[in-house]
Amino acid sequence: MSVRNRTQEFQAFASRLSSRTNPNNRRAQINIVQHVPKRGNSSTFTLTAKELGRHMKTTEAELDKLKSLTNRRALFDEKPVEISELTYIIKQNITKLNHGISILQSTTKAGPKQPHQVREHYSEVVSSLQNRLANISVGFKEVLEKRTENMKVSKERRDQFFQSSDTRTPSPAPQAPSPAGGNTYTPPEVSELHRRKTYAPTVPPQEDETTLSLGIPLLTPQQQQLQADSRYTEQRGNALESIENTIQELGGMFQQLVTMVAEQRETVQRIGQNTEDIESHINVAQSELLRYYRNISSNRGLMLKIFATIIIFFTVFTLMS
Repeated sequence: MSVRNRTQEFQAFASRLSSRTNPNNRRAQINIVQHVPKRGNSSTFTLTAKELGRHMKTTEAELDKLKSLTNRRALFDEKPVEISELTYIIKQNITKLNHGISILQSTTKAGPKQPHQVREHYSEVVSSLQNRLANISVGFKEVLEKRTENMKVSKERRDQFFQSSDTRTPSPAPQAPSPAGGNTYTPPEVSELHRRKTYAPTVPPQEDETTLSLGIPLLTPQQQQLQADSRYTEQRGNALESIENTIQELGGMFQQLVTMVAEQRETVQRIGQNTEDIESHINVAQSELLRYYRNISSNRGLMLKIFATIIIFFTVFTLMS
């Protein structure tokens, strides 16, 4: 069994773990919805929406990195630690973003009554954030499903690889018996080793090496390979279980997003109906103004009286000045 040097991978994981445990980075990850408005202030709403959009951009970049790691086809270069870490971070970010959008939507509804244009702008911004988060969630789910398929294919390839390596291992050739009465020359070193191996006394436990003195049996290469395979299978099983749990959590988030989008659609429909009512009122007012203008333009006597009044007023004002 070949030994793989994973020192660099351990150092990379340690650096990422230290960056995650750093208070500054933790504060930046946890406080995604720190600036959620308690009142319906326009500037606070804009800052909160901008903050959510910035975190969505970061999550999209992490999702692209996870997608590139998942699409690798190498058998021994999968980087499972980095993939697991990115999966955890993206899942936490999606949960916090979903919570932030829901709070933002509820605060805009519970805030003071805003003008029609402001409410329409708020609804469009929240709808845009919801659609963007839905796209991120769908992409994350596709990456997890792709990861599951790759893990199954990698397991099959690994099993085939080790099976083929076991079949290629040559078995020891049987020793041909020496001909009867023949003189076979044996080097003294080989004969000495054979004599020691054949007639060596049994070593008591207290005089053997440390492993034997502790009572731990030595493992054959086949047993070591079986242990490595069992550990590998257990890790893969845990990873698959984690991916399935994440997909189930994403399903719950999808249901929440569907509910929020449905509520947002109802709000947009009400705004559309109000817009149609306003447009009809504007058309009625315009028709009334046109009718009044036609009445005025058709009444020439009234026009002469108005002009005469203006001229008299101008003359009197000029004489008095």
